[in-house]
Amino acid sequence: SFVILHKRNYLSHNLGLIDKPNSRKIHKVPTPKIGSLLMFLSWFTISIVIFYISSFTLQQKIVFIFSSLLIVFLGYIDDKFVLSGKSKIFPLIFIISFLILQFPDYFLINNFYLTEQRIIDIKKIGFIFSIFCLITIIIAADLFDGINLICCIFFISKFLLFLLLIDLNAEFEFINKSFLIVLIIFSFFNIYGKAFLSSGGTYLLSFYLGLELIYISN
Repeated sequence: SFVILHKRNYLSHNLGLIDKPNSRKIHKVPTPKIGSLLMFLSWFTISIVIFYISSFTLQQKIVFIFSSLLIVFLGYIDDKFVLSGKSKIFPLIFIISFLILQFPDYFLINNFYLTEQRIIDIKKIGFIFSIFCLITIIIAADLFDGINLICCIFFISKFLLFLLLIDLNAEFEFINKSFLIVLIIFSFFNIYGKAFLSSGGTYLLSFYLGLELIYISN
């Protein structure tokens, strides 16, 4: 993470990941949108460990790892070419649907909890509702990423709370710790506006956060 951020200007120029200021943006100088590369290489490294420590089946491991890489790649394409809403929604629906079908016990919402006593059974629309929830959190986090540190603090606080308050399985605990390290390193560059997470970073982090929230609820 540190090496990528240290070489952010060289890498972002070569990958076409420069956020240029305009009337809609608050930063004044061209800034590297290095989040997609940072998250891709971080997730690739995390995946190697997950492959060996996870209790998932081989097929589930491949789907879980590959779906996350596709999410990062979609974020990279969005950062580079600025995709329209429709161009983003349909790939997200496909990736999320593919993942949920492999993990119905983990990432499919079957009940909607109003209170501990009032529970609405939504099994008939659970698949569609799960996709809707995950897409919503991805889009919301992408829109949220406009002020330095705001996304870093948001994700750091959530992953830290999960580690401190919830008994997670080995996969989620390791991923949370890994993302915390990456985000803490990144925050030292982001606080001064030297690097942005942008879509490539927020897509993966919000996608994983949404999955973990559903998993905890289930």
